[in-house]
Amino acid sequence: MNDEKSNSISIEWPILALIASMVCAIVSLVIAVFALSKPSVRQAPVEPYTPSETMTGEQSEGAQTDAPAQAGAAMEPDFYSFIWMTDTQYYMSDYPHICYEMTRWVANSASMLNIKYVFLTGDIVYDRTVEQWDRASYAMKTLDESVPWFCIAGNHDVGTTTPDYEEYIQRFGEEHFENLGTDSLYYKNGVGRCDFFSAGDREYMFIGLGFGAADDEGLNWLKSMLDEYPDRCAILLFHNYIDTDGTLLPVGEIIKSEIVAKYSNVKLVLCGHRYASRAIIDEFDDDGDGIAERDVYQIMGNYQAIGNGGQGYLRILKVFADRIDMEAYSPYLEDYNWTNEWQEPQPESFSIDTTGW
Repeated sequence: MNDEKSNSISIEWPILALIASMVCAIVSLVIAVFALSKPSVRQAPVEPYTPSETMTGEQSEGAQTDAPAQAGAAMEPDFYSFIWMTDTQYYMSDYPHICYEMTRWVANSASMLNIKYVFLTGDIVYDRTVEQWDRASYAMKTLDESVPWFCIAGNHDVGTTTPDYEEYIQRFGEEHFENLGTDSLYYKNGVGRCDFFSAGDREYMFIGLGFGAADDEGLNWLKSMLDEYPDRCAILLFHNYIDTDGTLLPVGEIIKSEIVAKYSNVKLVLCGHRYASRAIIDEFDDDGDGIAERDVYQIMGNYQAIGNGGQGYLRILKVFADRIDMEAYSPYLEDYNWTNEWQEPQPESFSIDTTGW
């Protein structure tokens, strides 16, 4: 009996060892697959936390002196950049640390990318609670201290049915920006805004209306700005303009017919609100000779549907003498362009011909 039992044990142990090694191999493969997937590159904490829990004043100051995410060149680049963020509301409700990292990256990259302006096209917060407004103020304070920036309100900032701008204006209205060095004009203290900026031989006007403000009165204000400064290159910023399927929303149709089509100095339109990467390129015959002289890119880039509030993606617009190169980047994931894995039908990267701007 002892010999039979000994033989049985000697046969079973190799089999058990083989099974165990196969199980370990399968587990290791599963872990490797998940580790390489974008959403799990850096996991968000289970519980959201407030600025005081994430970073002390001393830590915040130290973070702003960190090296940029990418190595800077010794010579000044032959381009300057605009950074475009939108729909940060889920960061403020659940993942504030991601937005803090985004704005710190902007500050740290200002020299290397020659960043001249940051645009934020609405839905800064989700629920308009004091906690979320405080988180937004904390995140944007980094921009206050580093680069000029421009924002308009989204529906989550002011309400959808009957927009109420009081809280938004208290946080990010005219008074907030009056000592931050921007050359700005305001409509109703920040319901609409127009900034003037010059770089090289190009004079810009960045102009936008917040959610619900593109009514007759708001559009008349916008037209008055475009009429008064016809030689400035106009970049329009709205919250809601393009729909998820790549068509224009009703308000977008109105803005296009009343503003974009009629003012030859309108060169680019940026918006958020819906979830997707979309672009509409329209040609306009401004002098009526039957030949289109102007192409206007109307672009939506909103990442909030891909998890963790948007995984930290923003858009970089590198402005060269004859073009703008646009690409998406996440300082949080240290990754360029989500499109390939998001299976979107249109790219996030564009090269826009600016000849004649």
